[in-house]
Amino acid sequence: MKGNIITGIILLILLKVGTTNIGRNGAKGAIYNTGKKIVNIVGRQSFKIGENIVERRAKSAFRTSFQKQITHSVKKNKLSLGKIVPYGNGGINAEKRTLSEICEQPVTKKIMNGLDNMNINKNSLDKIKADLKKMGSKNVPLPSENGHVDFSSISWPGISPKLPNKEKLIEEISKNRKITDLADIHPDDIRKVSYDIAHNALVEKYGITKEQAKLIIGKLDLVIHEAENGVVQIVPNNVHRFKQLYAHKGYVSKMMKEINGKVVND
Repeated sequence: MKGNIITGIILLILLKVGTTNIGRNGAKGAIYNTGKKIVNIVGRQSFKIGENIVERRAKSAFRTSFQKQITHSVKKNKLSLGKIVPYGNGGINAEKRTLSEICEQPVTKKIMNGLDNMNINKNSLDKIKADLKKMGSKNVPLPSENGHVDFSSISWPGISPKLPNKEKLIEEISKNRKITDLADIHPDDIRKVSYDIAHNALVEKYGITKEQAKLIIGKLDLVIHEAENGVVQIVPNNVHRFKQLYAHKGYVSKMMKEINGKVVND
């Protein structure tokens, strides 16, 4: 017990050291140096524990610091948010477009033309394309602040169905699988409900099949976003998954906390 306490104290000290002044290029070095200190003090077994914790803290510290620096620079007119090129997070934005380019035209003509091979009814396809041409804004969403983001300006026009409250959500989740304890409810249970709502919204508006709705979202490089105000939005994947600026807590986080007290990120 005493050894665990000492190890814990050492880790806390090293975590403080390892996450101070971590920049984009210095994160790996800080993790390595901190890991070496852990090895020297508490041995190899504690190194692995410390390495994992420090790496998570380093990523979190960098992300938080990056967001604060960007937000501060934008407010001071020292940086154009629109000139930033989203990167990382599973290989997003292979085209290397800037945030301004993505937000002004989330779905390019080339990507949109990919729908022509999906056997969609011509009338439905024309309506979809007409709405997608209206999608976008010159206003780039501000970086998340305390987990809050607003993607409404760059969401699919006319698609914003309401999400259920806690009681209705639990009822819908129970239709998908048997729930014996609310503690067993997982974020994916909530997303299954919200994704169904988004897909059905496209089905109702454009007269397409549910399977087509799913394929269209993926083919256009869009993603379903559960907004904090309790509506579903379909937004550019390259913005939504740019966690360095837009890591957020929305409907899924809110419902998880209300249902079983668990804290998660969307």
